[in-house]
Amino acid sequence: MNKKYTIGVMIGNANSPHTMDLMQGIFHAAESMDVNVLFFLGIHSSYYYKSYFGEDAEDDYDYQFNAAYDYEAFADLDALIIDYGSLCIFLDEKESAVFLEKYRDKPRVLLEERDKTGTSTSIIADNYNGMYAIAEHLVKDHGYRNFTYLAGPHGNTDARERRQAVYDVMKKYGIEFGADRIAYGDYSSCVQNQVNELLDAYPDMEAMICANDVMAETAYKECARRGKIVGRDIAITGFDDWELAETMNPPLTTVLQNAFDMGYMAVISAVELCKGKQCHSIVVPAGVKIRESCGCRVERKVYEKTSILGLEEGWTDITEHYLDSMVKGILPDNSDKGLKEKTREYLRAILRVDFRIPESEENIKKISKNCS
Repeated sequence: MNKKYTIGVMIGNANSPHTMDLMQGIFHAAESMDVNVLFFLGIHSSYYYKSYFGEDAEDDYDYQFNAAYDYEAFADLDALIIDYGSLCIFLDEKESAVFLEKYRDKPRVLLEERDKTGTSTSIIADNYNGMYAIAEHLVKDHGYRNFTYLAGPHGNTDARERRQAVYDVMKKYGIEFGADRIAYGDYSSCVQNQVNELLDAYPDMEAMICANDVMAETAYKECARRGKIVGRDIAITGFDDWELAETMNPPLTTVLQNAFDMGYMAVISAVELCKGKQCHSIVVPAGVKIRESCGCRVERKVYEKTSILGLEEGWTDITEHYLDSMVKGILPDNSDKGLKEKTREYLRAILRVDFRIPESEENIKKISKNCS
C-alpha cells in the first residue's frame, strides 16, 4: 500500500512553452503525490531542423531522433505517460499503432492523443470545439470572409481536429476556403516561409487563424515586416494561451488549453492505473480568450481602478502620471533640473513610438539623436 511508484514520461519538443507547462504540471503532481518521475526527453522533428538549417527536405531521420524513447526499457517503471502530441514522430494512424505497441506491457497514459484500443487512459484538449468557437467568432462577430489557416503537422491529432473545425465553420457560413489557403507548420517558431506564402498569395486576407500561439507570434513578426498592424490591418488568432499571449502587442486572441492541469491529471491517471483501476478517456474543455488581435476592443474591467490597465485614458496619457517616478528612478535627486526635463522628454517620446511597425527602430534612433 505504501509503494512509491516510478513513472516514465516520454515527451518531445521540450523547449516549447506548451510542453514546458505540461512538464511543470507533471512535476508538481509527482511532488505532491510522492511519485518518482523519469523524463525521456526527445527533441524536435527533423522537419524543425531542416527548416532551421536548410537541409534537404527529402531526407528524414526521425527514427534516429526517437532513440531516446527506447531507454525506457532499461528503467524499472510502473507506468508510462506518453505525450504523443509533443513527440517528434508525427506518425500516421498505422505507424502510431506500431509505435504504441512497443509499450503494451506497461500501464499507459496518452497525453494529447485519443486511445482507440481501450488499453490506455487518454487525456486530450477539446481541440475541435475550441477552434470552432474562435473561427466562428471571427465570422459572426467581425464579419470576416477572407481567411487563411496556419495549420499544425499532418499526422498530429490536435492539428487534425483544429483544422477540421476551421473547415466546418467556413462550410457553415458559405465562405470560400480551399486547400490553397492552408499552410502546414510544425508548431514551432520556424514557420516564416509558410506565413509569407499565405501573405503573398492572399495579401488582402482579413484574418489568419493559427493552430498554436508560437506560430501566431511568428505571424505577428512577418506582418510587422510588411507594415501590417495586427488587430487593425489583419486579425491573427492562436491556440494554447501560452504565458506571453496577453503581453503580445496587441494581446493575442486564442484558445485556453490548460497544459499544466493536463500534466497534473496525467500523473493522477498513471497512479490510478498502477493501483489497478480501469482506463478511461478525459476531454479537457478549451475556452476562447478574446483579446485585441482579432480586432476586438476589450474592456479590461477586471483590474482595480488603481491599476494602469484599469484607467480609461490611453497608454501615453497614463504614463504621463508616472514620468516623474521614472525620472527619479533613473537620475539621482541632486541632478540638474535641465537634465531631468530632457530625460522626461526623451522618455515621453519613446512611449509614443508604435513598436508594431518596422520603422520603430529607426524612429528610436531619431529620438536619441534629437535629444542628445
